[in-house]
This record gives sequence, C-alpha cells and structure tokens, in this order.
Amino acid sequence: MHNFPAQPSLQLVRRAFARSEFYHSIYDGLDLEDSASFEYASFRQLPYITPGQVQQASRQLVCGDLSDARRVFLSSSTTGAHKKLLLSREDVEEWTLNLSEGLALSRVDQSTYFIPILSYSHSGSAELLDAAERLGVITLPISVHEADSVVALLPSLDTCTLFGMPTTLLPLGRKYFESGLSNVKSLIVCGELITNGTRRLLSHLWRTNDISELYGSVETMMLGFGSPQCEGVHAVSRGTFIELINPVTEEPARDYELGEIIVTTFRDLMPLIRYKLGDLGVVLPDRCVCGRMAPRYRVLGRTDSVFIAGSAIVFPVDIQAICDDHFAITGERVCRLIIDITRSPDETDILNIHVATHLDRFDMRTFVDYFRSSLAVVNADFGLALKNGAVLVNPASLKLNVAESRKVSLMVNDVRQHALIRHIEEQQYSQRQMRWARSSVEKAR
Repeated sequence: MHNFPAQPSLQLVRRAFARSEFYHSIYDGLDLEDSASFEYASFRQLPYITPGQVQQASRQLVCGDLSDARRVFLSSSTTGAHKKLLLSREDVEEWTLNLSEGLALSRVDQSTYFIPILSYSHSGSAELLDAAERLGVITLPISVHEADSVVALLPSLDTCTLFGMPTTLLPLGRKYFESGLSNVKSLIVCGELITNGTRRLLSHLWRTNDISELYGSVETMMLGFGSPQCEGVHAVSRGTFIELINPVTEEPARDYELGEIIVTTFRDLMPLIRYKLGDLGVVLPDRCVCGRMAPRYRVLGRTDSVFIAGSAIVFPVDIQAICDDHFAITGERVCRLIIDITRSPDETDILNIHVATHLDRFDMRTFVDYFRSSLAVVNADFGLALKNGAVLVNPASLKLNVAESRKVSLMVNDVRQHALIRHIEEQQYSQRQMRWARSSVEKAR
C-alpha cells in the first residue's frame, strides 16, 4: 500500500536479527547481506509474527538497552492474553506526533474544548493528552467510568469535541439528544469498528456530521486517521509500514480487495516486523476528497469474527440481529444455526443454512429468503454490494424440538478451506446494542 522503504526496512531487519533473541531465531538462515537486492519481494519472504508470539516472547523482542525504556504498556486482553510493550523516549515522541497530526486534521484547535473520555489504565492516554496540549487545546479529560457526567458538564461550555469509543458515545448521545443541547461541534471515534450505520446514528444523536476516525492498537500505536470528509483512514506519515495481504493467496491485496492488515513498526526498542494485527481491510486507491495524498484504506473488522463469501462480509452479531428480527416478525425463533460455506465449479460461494428450533413447525424457506435479503442490507451498510451470482443462500436441513434458547448458537464451517473458522456466542450487550442502534436509526428517519 505504501511505497516500500527498502533501506530502512533492511536496517531494521538486520538490527533485529543482531540484537533480538526472538528475531534471530526466526530469521536464522535468511540472506540479509545483499542490500542491493533487498526489495519488497525479499521483505515478503520474512515470516509473519502473531499476537500470541508477541505475548510469549516479551523481552526476547527487545532490540536495545532496557535502560532506554520510558513506557511499559500492557495491551487489553480483549484479543487474548496481555501483551507487554516497551517504548523508548523516541518511540513515545513519534506516537505523540502522530496523535497531534490526527487531532489537527480533525480540526481540534483552541476554539473548542477537547473532551477525551478515557480509561486512565489504558495505554496511550497520557500521549493523547500530551498531543492535545501541544496544539494549545483546553482539554477536559473524563474517566470512562464517569462518562455520564459529560452531559451534565456540557451546558457550561461553548463548542466541544468529544473523543471516545462508539459504545461509550452512543448511550451518552441518547442523553445528549434528549437534553436538547447543540454545542458538540465534532466527534473523534476510536477503539472499535465504525460502520456507516453507526456513523449515521452518532451523527443523529450528537447533531453533527463532523465525525473523524482514529485507528490503531496498543502494540502498533496509531496507524491511520480519517477526517469527516474521508472514506476510511489515511496511513500515518511516520514510523510504520502497512501491508494488506489477501488471506487466501498470500499476495498483496489489489485495490478494493479484502486483505489482512500486516504492520511493521520502526521502533527503536521493541519493533514489530510483519505483525498480523488481526484486522481486515480494503485498499482505497482513489484520491480522497480531503485532498491528502497519504495511502488510504478502510478497516472492516477482526479476522476471527467475520467470514467472507463472495463479496459478502458477515459478522456474527449481524446474524444474531437477523435471527432476532425474523423472530420479531414471524414469532419463529432460531435456537441453533450452522452455516456451511461451499464453492461451486463456477466460483460461486454458497451458504448452506442448517436450522435447529424448539418449535414443532418452522417455515425454512421464509427464513432463508429473509436471511438472503438481510445479508444484502448488512453489506450495503459497509458500503459494499453483493454481486449478482457471487453468493447463494440455500436451505440445507431443519431440526425441530430442540431445547429452547433465546440466544442463537452459531457455527460457521468453511468447507472451502476445510477448517472450522468460528464458533461464537455473542455477548448479550452486543445484541442489545445492535437492536437499540437499529431502532434508533429507524426513529431518526
């Protein structure tokens, strides 16, 4: 996606090989001497590293003197065990500069109050406050545990910009909407996937179209920023190299093709080289309306909570919502749902639907028709469109009189790859949030 930084990458790999036990073990036997022939094709021969390896290796990843460490970050355990990251003074400064650039692009300035809603135990909070301070902005940080106080604070302020995760801003937005206030100029969202539907809902509740997006992780720091005019996010201008790799072919993803996000950080103390962040995205090659020339991409979700069929991208929470909506319309509840994904000789992906229900009778055809139409709506919400013939949804089997369950037990079996890729029961909070968001959007219309 970027122009490949050949010489800095070679220097990074050589330093990591020489000074890190972990990288020395995985790069042993590779030819790192011929600098003239080290191009992107050579870089792509380096093995990926995974969150599990980072969690286990810890200090073996260090490429410098431990006395240079100025920050010790622990990632949240939402994607697995905690991962410990060490940053030097230079690493922290680079992170802060990228954050300042992102805030400036979202038009955070001295004319507005900046209200970040933070978990102070979360890594990066100090850097965000430092970045805002460098812009001369009046900052009023609020703990996420006291987020309800935001709406009470707003009447005493002029224009404001709020920073936080969608799951924090959505319930607050409902209270703000009911209060009749209108002094929130803009929002900056981070930490979670934001779909077009979530963006519309936030815009309605907070009475602003000025919504920017910050993308990154504790392990990789900030990776992208999108201003309100942007579709997707622009890659940061310093300190990282981002690849999008087709998860099936292992080749670089083409324009508009789904790819797994692979990140290399050029940090001094603990670099990550070809790190599988666990997110999916697409490269957006067209020039952005905001005028920035930095490479642009759109994040579409986690690799372990999504399956892809044809041009359809499907999340388990979407399937839960489809089943809930079908029950609300017909009174027929799905207790267990198994989806086998197969591929026909003409390269059409087929979703074969197996349903189990506690009922004595169940209209399988009506459910499958509803599933098919809802799937198209879900993908339209992500700015995608199902191509004619790319995906078929067929009924496979029906089992009656199983134990009743108000929550769908979902299994997706990807026969194309001969692997069970997901068995998940979504949290009740996610289900309530999805239903509440959908009903609020309908009211907004």
